[in-house]
Amino acid sequence: MNSDMKRLTPLSLLLIIGLGCIAPDWEDVSSDYESELNVFAFISLDETIPTFVQVRQTLGLEGSVYEFIGYDTLYNEDSSDYYIYEVTESRYAVEDADVTISDGVTEYELTLFDEDSLYEIEGWWRFNNFWSGGVYIDSFGLFVPEPNKDYFLTVTASDGRELTGEVTTPPIPEIKLESVPDSIDANTSYTIKFKHMPDHYGKIITSSGNWICGAEQSGFIEKGDSTWTSSVEDCGGETWGWDQPDTLTIELYSMDNNYYECFIKHGFDDEFVNFFMGAGGSGPAFGVEGGFGAFCAVAMDRVETIIVPRE
Repeated sequence: MNSDMKRLTPLSLLLIIGLGCIAPDWEDVSSDYESELNVFAFISLDETIPTFVQVRQTLGLEGSVYEFIGYDTLYNEDSSDYYIYEVTESRYAVEDADVTISDGVTEYELTLFDEDSLYEIEGWWRFNNFWSGGVYIDSFGLFVPEPNKDYFLTVTASDGRELTGEVTTPPIPEIKLESVPDSIDANTSYTIKFKHMPDHYGKIITSSGNWICGAEQSGFIEKGDSTWTSSVEDCGGETWGWDQPDTLTIELYSMDNNYYECFIKHGFDDEFVNFFMGAGGSGPAFGVEGGFGAFCAVAMDRVETIIVPRE
């Protein structure tokens, strides 16, 4: 199994790279259709996941979704041969916007992300959408979000279109370390305890560095829950995957209400499609006004232990 795909699987159950918050309304659109901003803004209270805002726009049904920029040349290693290809940009991406996040006192400016810098981000494989353009980040490292705090978003396109948003960050979840075994047998279930969050939903995700049958699991945490019990995965009656003990990472997430409404409550409805595919019609808005999309936040606690594969 490809290691990047293996690592994408558990996190995609949580986020960015899973189902999003736009529902196309495939009606006939006239040529004078006015494009609207379509924004996904994400505040992370964990240092391994960057805060970012992706600014996109809806399009009419006429014309290409790509804009021709020009031609470029790609040479092979010894320059003995070359290939000329077209350079295009997605018309969905909005890369000339002013993007700010404020705590009501200080305003933090986000700048357009340079796709060539993606590999410098820890866990870069988690962020496929960073390649699709229109992503803004806190490149100066000044924005350090806090739990249980209100934040305000403003996105202003060069043509004057403006979208605003508001989110209240969730509390930092807390795994009770005494509930985490020193080692876990993949043949048996185990229970993780954590500080209950009476007003917030959560999610738990487990994964290993090398694939072990039963290591990668996930579960939704209801408000007020304080335990999660794993399942024993059916490996088809035979041993397969990594056959040596490995590190098991247990991640507990808390989420704000906008995230819950967008990704959990509506994320798997038939009328919803992947946010990062773009869309030509209208869709819902969670925590934003003046356009479509969502402004949401998550916090995380993480522990590691050892998982022993089946013999």
